[in-house]
Amino acid sequence: MVHYYFGTKEKLFLAVMDAPFDPRQYVDSVLQGPRDRIAERLLRTALDLWDSPAGTAAVAVLRSSMAHDRSAALLREFLLKRALQPIAESMEPDPELARWRANLVATQLMGLASMRYLLAIEPLASASHERIIDMIAPNLQRYLTGDLCR
Repeated sequence: MVHYYFGTKEKLFLAVMDAPFDPRQYVDSVLQGPRDRIAERLLRTALDLWDSPAGTAAVAVLRSSMAHDRSAALLREFLLKRALQPIAESMEPDPELARWRANLVATQLMGLASMRYLLAIEPLASASHERIIDMIAPNLQRYLTGDLCR
């Protein structure tokens, strides 16, 4: 039935999640290019998506995840397994460190989304993408490729 109605388990998951987009379609473009600029590409992609029509639905999913355990579990699966874990694994050969890297990046992205789109805290809410990238990408870059324990 899953294959008949949805094609794949992944598409079923996206339908259950009511996902406005599939993050896997963006992973390859984030990974293309210099390793030392991956955080900029990731952050630019996230900001472009959040500011698009699909982003409105994504923010609604984020809002729902704050109030419902089931929604939170789906968002974790969606964000980590489909987007951040594949990116972290491409940067980090150690599976345990790759999980840490993906989780740390998630803290930054979800914190940014919460403050910019849910709470609309200024000046973050109205800042340009370039300003946000300049300020946040270095930390994301360290999480993805740098030394995690100093």
